Amino acid sequence: MMPGIYEKSVKDKWEVTEVLVPRSEALGGDVKVLLHAPMSEHSDLPLVVWIHGGGTTLNECRDNYGADVFNAVNATMETTATFCWASVEYHLAPEKRFPQGVDDVCHAFEALRAPALAEAHGYDPEKIHLAGVSGGAFYAAHAGVRLAKSGVQLASLGLLYVMGDPLMVGKSHRLHGDLPACPGSWLAWSWRVLLAEGGPEAGDGAPSAERLRAGSVLLLDWAALRGTPVLDALASCDVLYDDGVSLGKVMREAGLEVEEFCALGSHAMAHLFDKAAADKLFGWFRRALAP
Repeated sequence: MMPGIYEKSVKDKWEVTEVLVPRSEALGGDVKVLLHAPMSEHSDLPLVVWIHGGGTTLNECRDNYGADVFNAVNATMETTATFCWASVEYHLAPEKRFPQGVDDVCHAFEALRAPALAEAHGYDPEKIHLAGVSGGAFYAAHAGVRLAKSGVQLASLGLLYVMGDPLMVGKSHRLHGDLPACPGSWLAWSWRVLLAEGGPEAGDGAPSAERLRAGSVLLLDWAALRGTPVLDALASCDVLYDDGVSLGKVMREAGLEVEEFCALGSHAMAHLFDKAAADKLFGWFRRALAP
């Protein structure tokens, strides 16, 4: 992520406030969240909790990709003060292994449901959505299911170009693993350091079969999210294409309402070069965030 791009993306569009969600060091320490609210007066707006991409090993909550997505969504709205969004700073691998990032996202999501915090920033704690891209979609998927199983209702779940299956056995891994948008060799390394046993001092050995099963979004208890609108965004020439296709099938078999589209291109930038796909992506968010 290049310095200054995030700042340019949010300038004169969003009022940004850094919030530190307290948590004991034993559980991972405080979680930083950047709350983005419309510049104009507002109250009781829906909130999107956004999880940045980067294979779970790169990037931060100052995320220009997320800012660009929500700027584009905002541009499709009839008025500009229609939603808020919050970008979560989760622990990266290999410094912290799975499921620490899931813990971070869930802790932030739960904290953002506090009525006092919601009132202070002008959003409705009963209308909180969850979305992420690539590695962030991996964490959004795990966190969404965990939250739903604990009784927390998500307003919607948006999964963009999801990093889903650590086995990497789909045909798309062979066909598109050499493309630079998301190289297969880097993706394999990211899975390995995310799911390896122990902390970083233990090295990056091959994950056990148990850890591989625990990490796969294909094996989550998706039935817990029945009734929640879900987006499954794919890219045609993406190493992760088969992950998204398989996940969409699993979610539909579990009884979920899944809207799926495939952009013509490679990985997370594909919709930028496919207007029809961009319209579907931003249109889904617009409908999900409608009053």
